[in-house]
Amino acid sequence: MRNSAPTAASISGFTLLEVLVASVVLAAAGATAVGIYIHSIEQATSARDLTYAASAARNALEEGIAGVAAKKASGQIPERPSLVIVFDDQPAGEDLLTDTLKATVTDNSDPAAPAVLEFTTKTALYVEPAEGELQGDRQ
Repeated sequence: MRNSAPTAASISGFTLLEVLVASVVLAAAGATAVGIYIHSIEQATSARDLTYAASAARNALEEGIAGVAAKKASGQIPERPSLVIVFDDQPAGEDLLTDTLKATVTDNSDPAAPAVLEFTTKTALYVEPAEGELQGDRQ
């Protein structure tokens, strides 16, 4: 009978170096997946805040068009305390032939950042010419 002890050449398996390389590759892939997940959560939160801001700005403009809102108003958006909406109604005057309603949403958490969004609408005014001012009028 022969002594059949296993030799180094007949043992199959992974070397320590192969296991370490596989572990590094797996860790890098996991870190990338976690980074992508965190980024997607941040983007979803930002999109949700932008949706709240757009809805609040539209509501402010609709109230301004309906004449319900004050000429100038400012306040926080419900459920988003860092977002502030400013409503401004600029009535037509001598230099301005339209009523201009503007709703601007800003982020208080970053004062240096530009406005998150801004909606502006203009309402044209018809100015009836005085009698005799029409070019077609001849007397």
